[in-house]
Order: sequence, then structure tokens, then C-alpha cells
Amino acid sequence: MLFPKNMTFQYFFFDTYPGCFLQSLPLAILAGVLFWFIWLRKKEIPTAQKFWKSVFVCYLCGLLCMLLFIDFISVLWYWILYRSESGMEFYFFEWNYDFRPNPETYLRNSERIVNFLMYLPFGVLYLLATKRKSWLRTVVDGFLCSVIIELLQPIIGRAFDIDDVILNTAGVALAAGVFLLIANGRREKT
Repeated sequence: MLFPKNMTFQYFFFDTYPGCFLQSLPLAILAGVLFWFIWLRKKEIPTAQKFWKSVFVCYLCGLLCMLLFIDFISVLWYWILYRSESGMEFYFFEWNYDFRPNPETYLRNSERIVNFLMYLPFGVLYLLATKRKSWLRTVVDGFLCSVIIELLQPIIGRAFDIDDVILNTAGVALAAGVFLLIANGRREKT
């Protein structure tokens, strides 16, 4: 059985994190492939770095799709799958900002855990895509990416939450730290 008895395809695809990921995946892959072909012409950049740059672009596009444009993408998928309007309403310029950290919810709330997990790939892919292998630079750029996305969310009817920025940055910091420890350990062995 693919789905539990009480879970329909429509619920899974439109109302769960894995479903949102699947909705965003085609656009993310398309962005990565287009970026690959753009970088393919650059002879001075090694092929491995072109590959990781393309994967990083794919990841960033998927992140933007899931965090900023998922409602628009869901409407498009609903029309593709059902050939009818979804009935979803859009609200713009909600200007909902929460600057008070609430750390007691970090481990009890699945959305908080997803915020942490969603930025783990940033810490690794950023380091693979760039020549500079700096933990601090990776964390700062991950933080800036998170802040920019969070600041844009109220424009499309979502909320800015400082807890999301904290957890996103923690995910980047952990992933980059573990990656650099492993990479430096492997370098020292050779």
C-alpha cells in the first residue's frame, strides 16, 4: 500500500513537506540543467566545480520554490492534474513579523525541525560549489540567504519568523562544520 488508508494523493501532494518538495523538483532540476549548460562554455572552470555549482543552483531554486512560490506552484499543479481551479486564495503584503525567539518549540514542532533540515544541504553544497572553503563565509552566506527569504515571505502572505532564521543558520553551520572536519581529516591522511 503506497499511502495509509486515511491519506489521499491530493493530501500528500498538496499538504505535506514531501509533496511540496515533489512539486518544486521539476523547476529546481530545470534551473540546475540550464545553469549547467551556461557554465559548460566556461573552459577555465573545472568540470567538477561546474557540476557542484549546478547542483547548488538546483538546490537554491528548490528552496525558493518551497519557501516563496509554493502556493503559485500548487495552483499550477492542481490545474495540470485536475484541469480545474484549485480555489486557493492569495494574500499579499500581510506584514507579519515575529522577532522574538521561542527556543522551547525547536524540538517539539515538526515545522521547526524541517527549517533546520532544509538548510543542511546549503552548508555542504556551498562549499563544493565555491573555491573558498571557509566555514565562517558559508555560515554568513547561509544566514543572509535565510534572512532575505524570510524578509520576502510577508510580501506573499506568509510570516517572517526569527526562529526560522536561527534554525536555518544552525543547519548551515552544522553541515559546513561536519563537511570541513571530514574534508580536513581526509586531507591529513593523504
